[in-house]
Amino acid sequence: MSSLRQFGTVTQSQEAIFVSPLFDLSPLTIPELSFWYHMFGADIDSLNVSVFDGVNWNNELTISGGTHQAKTDPWTEAVVNISSYANDTIKVRFK
Repeated sequence: MSSLRQFGTVTQSQEAIFVSPLFDLSPLTIPELSFWYHMFGADIDSLNVSVFDGVNWNNELTISGGTHQAKTDPWTEAVVNISSYANDTIKVRFK
């Protein structure tokens, strides 16, 4: 079983989880989530982005493996369509 750390250094076989505060999407007509990521190294497994709709965590994006060839590679932007949650209040989890 892997260990859990938030906002700290993560070493091999550990898992980092970030959970956002609540976001009220009701003022938005076409909500989307955008963020930048960098996944370099032999120990990179995956990044899962999930949305909590008040009942369930729903996986909206999975990025697998080391997507960057060097630590100096530019970061990559991801844009996730979350329009299915329009008018909801949600949380977002990066794991």
